[in-house]
Amino acid sequence: MIKNKKVIAIIPARSGSKGLKNKNIMSLDGKPLLSWPIHSSLKSKYVDRTIVSTDSEKYSQIAVKYGAEIPFIRPKEISIDSSTSLEVIEHVIRSIGLLSPDIIILLEPTSPFTTSSDIDDCLEKLVKNEDCTSLVGLSKSDKFHPDYSLQIDDENYIVNYSDNITNHIARQKVTDIYYPDGSIYISNVNDLIKKKTFYHDKTMGYVFPKYKNIEIDDIYDFKFVESLLEYYYENQ
Repeated sequence: MIKNKKVIAIIPARSGSKGLKNKNIMSLDGKPLLSWPIHSSLKSKYVDRTIVSTDSEKYSQIAVKYGAEIPFIRPKEISIDSSTSLEVIEHVIRSIGLLSPDIIILLEPTSPFTTSSDIDDCLEKLVKNEDCTSLVGLSKSDKFHPDYSLQIDDENYIVNYSDNITNHIARQKVTDIYYPDGSIYISNVNDLIKKKTFYHDKTMGYVFPKYKNIEIDDIYDFKFVESLLEYYYENQ
């Protein structure tokens, strides 16, 4: 709880990933990916409950082993490729009824480097700004900045997406651009349900360092995370 506001972290862990089979329980440093956000959430000073939403009995057993709550098995109709995070969150809120929180945090197993201190810092910044209703984790876009992007036409010829590409503009001179990196999403519950998104009129951006802007979608991402983790430990 923070400033008398109840905080619940929701960790979605669907079992039917097609891009990387069972990615949510792949072993990273000897622990399933699913356990990483659970651990961070449980160590937070402010999170009151840590709930994993999964359609899998196997995943639920793993989540319970690492300390998360599994108040239900997620229905199949919101456990398909096209299911959205908002559907998952709304189902959790409906399921816990009168125990509904004031603030929701969405943590994804595919972004394992979000720590408890990250969570607490984000929550403190959110509640400190009374005009702010949500917060989204961001990373700075460098190599993939829009000013360096290209398109290909029907005849396979390169077409500039931005005029700057032909001017060879220096990286230091482009406008800073950010993208949501999947590390954390936080919102006041009422605003989230009303807006149907984490992006409101007053959404704060929380910029994560480059080594944390990981979102595992395929085996290449996973192997990179393994290498990054090994490098991190070796250089401590």
